[in-house]
Amino acid sequence: LYKIVPGAMDVTSVIGDYGKFQRNIFMFCLLRGFPTGLHLVVYTFFFPAVEHWCAPPDELIGNVTVDQWKAMALPYETGIGGDIRYSSCFMFPVKRVGSELVALENITVACERWEYGETFYRHSLVQEGCDLSRTNYAFLKKDSLSCHLSGIHTCRYIFNKLGRRPLVIVSLALSLLGGLAVSVSPSFLFLLVSRSLVGLGLGLGQASCFCLLMEVVGPRKRTTTAVAFSLGFALGLCALPAFAWVFQDWRQLQVAISLPLVVFLAWSWYLPESPRWLVATGKLKRARRVLLQAGTANGIEIKNVDSIIEQLRRKITEVFDGPRTNVTKRRSGKVIVNCSDLLRTRKVRRYSIVLVYASMTCGAVFYGLQFSVTSLGGNPYINFLLAAAAEFPVCLLCYCTVRWCRRRLTMLVIFAVGGACSVAIGLLVFAGNKVKNM
Repeated sequence: LYKIVPGAMDVTSVIGDYGKFQRNIFMFCLLRGFPTGLHLVVYTFFFPAVEHWCAPPDELIGNVTVDQWKAMALPYETGIGGDIRYSSCFMFPVKRVGSELVALENITVACERWEYGETFYRHSLVQEGCDLSRTNYAFLKKDSLSCHLSGIHTCRYIFNKLGRRPLVIVSLALSLLGGLAVSVSPSFLFLLVSRSLVGLGLGLGQASCFCLLMEVVGPRKRTTTAVAFSLGFALGLCALPAFAWVFQDWRQLQVAISLPLVVFLAWSWYLPESPRWLVATGKLKRARRVLLQAGTANGIEIKNVDSIIEQLRRKITEVFDGPRTNVTKRRSGKVIVNCSDLLRTRKVRRYSIVLVYASMTCGAVFYGLQFSVTSLGGNPYINFLLAAAAEFPVCLLCYCTVRWCRRRLTMLVIFAVGGACSVAIGLLVFAGNKVKNM
């Protein structure tokens, strides 16, 4: 047993940088990213690139072939990549004049029913109706990611009041409830609200888990655990094509990717609260119990625990009772820091804008590629798996650069390479569509 004498000024200097106590929390926080990876990009399989077109009227079924119907009744449209194809949602009105079928090519009408071509996924949301698949597909993705962002942003307002552990539990419950509701969605509005719950829960969980992890891990292991935090998300991405291959109906797939949340919800019930938060909020009895529990798990004998807690309490509250600065404001004798402080001074404002823009760019490129990787040709499941597996060497590269390289030079090189690759992918897709139309 290691003895800790009074005088420690940080929680991790009392319970140790990393031990069995932290390992349990780290494994939970890492693996919690698994269902996040499953849910955030599942629309890749909910909305695959399925060829679909207006179905002929009942009286024509069996009297014309698919190719004859397309050539006669479907107008052409230009795709995003410049490819020319038959319209998926509009047709020319067709009337029978004598013994012949005549298409009125001066007007178009919306489809009432659809026929579908072959696809790698048996039953997706595309079969739920053309209006849903074309008009609202982008809106559904945007809503999920926006609610995920809202969950992260909302977390900062309430986790200092409620603690880290309750938010983790609530986030998993919201995600599970929303995920199961998605699987039984009878309408677009119901689906939208359900996906919003999923996104909000995932965002709350990500922020609260990361905060809990950083508050119990010591400085020497903090970089490693922070980088490894994203590996659970990568595991979820890699597992998603396997789930989609087994469950070929989108409702069954949604249930399958929601069930792992039950395990994490049960696991979260046994998580400890952040001892730092307990000390900071004056919950000293609970803090004492958690510190002793952590010390026992890590093989550390904590003597004079009450004296240590008082020292930690004074140390933490010094942050709030310090002198007023030009980037903070005082309220009820405490210094309050908020997001507006990131814009108060010129240098900090410049850094904030650049970093936020960089983060937005990374998110747009990552999700843009991940959502479209199944339509690049070849086996869509293998394509998705390869794209997801790239997260692991990237995580290793990130750790090496953060640990041993300068931050500014690293960002310049990575963004230059990433930008060049993104432009190359766009040019290749555009060239492929041009060759296809020749």
